[in-house]
Amino acid sequence: QPIATGRTYRQTNLPPYELPKHKTRMTIKSRTHKGDGFNELRFEDELGHQEVFIHAEKDKNVHIKHNNTHYVGNDRSEKVEHDEQVEIGRNRSKRVGNDEHIAIVQDQHLQLGRDRIETLGRNHHTSIGGDRVEEIANNRHDKIAADHNIQIGGSAEQSVQNRYYLCAGQRIEQKTTVFDVSSGERIVLRAPGGSITIDSDGITLDGLTIKLKGPVTTDAIGTGNPLGSPPSPAAPLGAFLGRYTLLKNDQRAFAGYRYRITDGATLLSEGLTCPQGATDWTVTEASRPVQAHKAIMRDDQRITETWQPYLMAFDDETPPVETKVIFPDDFLAHYSEGLD
Repeated sequence: QPIATGRTYRQTNLPPYELPKHKTRMTIKSRTHKGDGFNELRFEDELGHQEVFIHAEKDKNVHIKHNNTHYVGNDRSEKVEHDEQVEIGRNRSKRVGNDEHIAIVQDQHLQLGRDRIETLGRNHHTSIGGDRVEEIANNRHDKIAADHNIQIGGSAEQSVQNRYYLCAGQRIEQKTTVFDVSSGERIVLRAPGGSITIDSDGITLDGLTIKLKGPVTTDAIGTGNPLGSPPSPAAPLGAFLGRYTLLKNDQRAFAGYRYRITDGATLLSEGLTCPQGATDWTVTEASRPVQAHKAIMRDDQRITETWQPYLMAFDDETPPVETKVIFPDDFLAHYSEGLD
């Protein structure tokens, strides 16, 4: 049979809320035993203010043995004063229809047991106030459909333990104040017309044609031929080898000029100077004075600059050493008389 229950309120047992102000409110409220506080379950039925209110003085525990569904028709707010822990036994799906903003005051730690896949429909911006460290145990692959721009305010260092391969479809441009390239074994510059190889044997120029523009200078300390000079003939040990280079006062070469090299009345060699102003090499069995003569031009074309010879001596103890000697200014005028 139906049972009717109710309460009789009096001065010492007042209703939880003022009447008749809260006449549409039904409340189940219990006070804390031997202390302050209460637990409350409240229903508000006022039109436009309908509400179900639950107040737990301390803990609230909900145990659901099967599914749990929450539907919120408008907004949802959640505030946790201390810690929050979420444990999910299997999968978790989350979908945000518009934007998501996450603000973390201190640190964030993310640990994945397997893979992570990110798909972005548009842009990705990352701003880091301090350092960034990445450590990859295996391979890394980057694919960029358009351009790649890197700006570094300080220095950049790369260390590759094995092979470094760079391929550019059109061109490579590098601009700097000092460009220092060092190789432990070999440096090779290769193009369709030839190559330049630098290794322990020296420098090798290999090309269809080799063209030099501008003045060429040599160091007397060197033992090889100056770049672009006529090759020196084979000379036996103890022989003397020498050649001359004709230079103007501004160090430009007299290229393509007729010359003669004599020992007094004996003609040792003659010909035309090379594009660097050098004569052919002259070999003598013993040390002897020689003279160099340039063809006399017309009076208005007469050239009175100095001759600068390069002399080398061969013996069985020391390698060839070049020495520079500048003839006096009147050398040409003294030796060129009678020459055409």
